[in-house]
Amino acid sequence: MQISQLNFASDDYGKWRQLLLRVGLRPEQGLDESWGLFESGRLIAAGSRQESILKCIAVAPEHQGGKAFDLIIAQLLQSIRDYQSKKREQIRRSAAAELKGSKVSFPAEIPGWDSIFVYTKAASAEAFSWFGFEILASVDSQLVFMERPGESGGLQNYLKFLTARTQDWQKNQPDFAVDKPFPSTGGQPPVSSIVMHANPFTLGHLYLAERAAEESSLVHLFILSEESPDFPSADRLRIVEETTGRISNLIVHPSGPYLVSAATFPSYFIPTEDKITALQAQLDAKIFLSHIAPALSIQRRYVGTEPLSNATNLYNEAMKAVFANELELVIVPRFQSADGQPVSASGVRGLYREETLAYLKEHWNEGVQEHGE
Repeated sequence: MQISQLNFASDDYGKWRQLLLRVGLRPEQGLDESWGLFESGRLIAAGSRQESILKCIAVAPEHQGGKAFDLIIAQLLQSIRDYQSKKREQIRRSAAAELKGSKVSFPAEIPGWDSIFVYTKAASAEAFSWFGFEILASVDSQLVFMERPGESGGLQNYLKFLTARTQDWQKNQPDFAVDKPFPSTGGQPPVSSIVMHANPFTLGHLYLAERAAEESSLVHLFILSEESPDFPSADRLRIVEETTGRISNLIVHPSGPYLVSAATFPSYFIPTEDKITALQAQLDAKIFLSHIAPALSIQRRYVGTEPLSNATNLYNEAMKAVFANELELVIVPRFQSADGQPVSASGVRGLYREETLAYLKEHWNEGVQEHGE
């Protein structure tokens, strides 16, 4: 048996595709690296990675239960370690050169940044557990999300990180009291949360943050840590912190790898786009409900509508079903520009690329404008 990196520009792609289809998987786009295990020139096992996530693990039926799975996983783990080593050095150079003295948390400062993750079927979870993977959340028997913690620690260390950030923030807010009653009703307002990509941070995002702050004692605003070519994660976090700094009961957190991203969510063993969206939302909601919300005493989560996206509506409905009576979900109508059009980050990105700055002033805030200039 021989392991080698697959070259999708050669006939390796056809062999890989045929193997995946044979075991009931679909080829997926956006993979960073793929490896194959060959026997007498025949591809008998394969696996890929996207950043630090294992994907498209396939073993020919006649080799399942043998060492083929172990060999391909061991190779992928080494591939991810090499990737993370290079990423760590890039982060260090960037931190030293760009944001010296900044409050922004770089990826290497966020617990879980060097963890390895896999989405798999329930029947395969035990095989991954032998490599140190632990289950974080599952959706029935359809999907299991697992983590292999790195040196920075896994999910539990991330929760401690959030708690420490919140405590430090509260020390610098002498007038803040989480149990301060509303003047109008005398009732105790909830601790709330928002999760957003903020790619970029638009006036719609700001409207949602302000609405949540008005109705809550404290708002935890999570910004997805996934990278974006237009607005890198460190820039997005800085822009949001600066723009919302005047909101006295709002604290901004980096999400780390624990809030599910559409860019890294698997599609290779899920049959339809609607099913992918529903499973992603359920998984996101379960991790949030079971781990993040209890750590920060969160009682409510705010989301916005998206009139132009059926996927967003499916996502919101799936989250509502998971939260049920345990966590309140507030769906806020989308903020509209002066011409009555809903403001969306995807639309703003298009205008940003076209450098339509005059029109953009109705859609984004000053912090993003400065980034564009």
